Amino acid sequence: MTTPIIAAAYVRCSTRKQERKNQSLPAQRRDITQRAIRDNATIVRWFEDGGISGRSTEARTGLLDLLEWVKRTPEVQRVYVYDFKRMARNREDAIAIRRAMRKAGVKLVALVQPTTDDPIANVLLEAVYDATAEIDSLLLGRVVRRGQQQSLRNGLWPYRSPPFGYRIERVRINNTDRFRLAIDPARAPIVRRIFDLYIGGLGFRATAARLTSDGVPPPSRGDRQKLLPGLWQSKHVGRVIARRIYTGVCVIGHDDTEDEVIADHHDAIIDTPTWERAQLLRRARHRRPRETRELNAGSHGLFRPFMRCGRCGGPMKVNRGGQSASGWLRYYCCSRRWHNRSACPGINGRVGKVDRLVLDRLEADVLTDEALRSLVSDTIDRLRNDTSSELDDRRSRHQARIAEITAQLTNLAVAIASGAMTAAEIAPVADSLRRQREQAEIDLALLPASKPLADADTIDLAAFRDSIRAAWHAKPLSDRRRAPDQLIESVTLNEGELHIRYAWKSGPRTYTHQSPSGPSDGGLAALFCTAS
Repeated sequence: MTTPIIAAAYVRCSTRKQERKNQSLPAQRRDITQRAIRDNATIVRWFEDGGISGRSTEARTGLLDLLEWVKRTPEVQRVYVYDFKRMARNREDAIAIRRAMRKAGVKLVALVQPTTDDPIANVLLEAVYDATAEIDSLLLGRVVRRGQQQSLRNGLWPYRSPPFGYRIERVRINNTDRFRLAIDPARAPIVRRIFDLYIGGLGFRATAARLTSDGVPPPSRGDRQKLLPGLWQSKHVGRVIARRIYTGVCVIGHDDTEDEVIADHHDAIIDTPTWERAQLLRRARHRRPRETRELNAGSHGLFRPFMRCGRCGGPMKVNRGGQSASGWLRYYCCSRRWHNRSACPGINGRVGKVDRLVLDRLEADVLTDEALRSLVSDTIDRLRNDTSSELDDRRSRHQARIAEITAQLTNLAVAIASGAMTAAEIAPVADSLRRQREQAEIDLALLPASKPLADADTIDLAAFRDSIRAAWHAKPLSDRRRAPDQLIESVTLNEGELHIRYAWKSGPRTYTHQSPSGPSDGGLAALFCTAS
């Protein structure tokens, strides 16, 4: 008797309507069960997602559970699905699902799409199936959007839920139930009050606080409302203020043309002048996005990732306190004390002063005369080797070209001597080769001689140190932090003292504690040159 195949199955339907009416999932289960019986397979577990689109995998808990289950269950050999479209509606997710199945040693079987025993042919078939599923989804979405837009033009409401302040009213058109927007007598006054409060001078947050304190029921029904029932959020007020639909107008957006405005689509809750006045206030109060600026070390702290509190050993953050003529004053402060004053007595330090102290200490410890002299010597040797090597390569190429042309001319002379070709036939080719050889000889003669490089002892180390510091200080903050990140483990700030713990990081989470000497092949000074 043949050993039965251990299998699982996945079913999915796209709409809640199908799920409620049991139109899709039971049919998929029935067909998959019949196929498993024919294949001598035993389905030990079913996974399903009801009323969820296949365009994404994020909300499909059934599919995610299936992928985790096949990883933990090496006994499973096969996963049945009615259609590959049930598994994924876009190619990226389909490829990821197939890869996870192959990695777990599981064969994915679809009832309506055949596969072959040839893995190469299956690759092509799977690509066609996945592309077809995505194209069908895109076309279906386009058809649905066109139908919704036409319903809006006819004065109907094609969506599931109405905007806050309205309710859906059922109407009978051509023996078919249709839906329209009607004013909700319980919520429409709330919408009018929101506009009155906002125009009266309150912002989004203040309006939300006023509605919450008055016990007005909010529109949200999410998880946050389960924890804090009755809470209005500023986003609720912002959405009400921004929507033009409360003036009785419906706007249809188009990708390639201007938006289509449908006037008198439904009854208005507020008049158009009130809405326009609210929009003027919203644009005036709305903060313009700040221009993108590079992080300033004076504001954000050059050594903030490395700073530690000398009292409790915890990390330090940058906080502002007080103002000067140049703007806000920034301080390093203990993060634990900032969150809980009883956690640490705390210590503060002006960002600019602390950064300068750390930099002075680094430059004294790292950019020493010995380190700079070693760096200069290594650099000169590398330049000398690179220059001579490049000249040797160019000289060798010219010499090889001259030898090659000479050999070709010799072959032409042999051809004339043997009578294979006449001098008249060879003359044009020979003249061209001679000109090429003459040009190669000129290029070889014009090659420069190796230029003498300065000796390490003649370099002004003080000027070299100043150039490194100037170039490094001119870099953006993110680049300036790279060198200390390979050099510093922590900077402990205490009253009247500053302790730097050096740690050369040869790789992620690989520390070699030094005080400080750095890598044996170049010195820590090379880090600042690299960052410069």
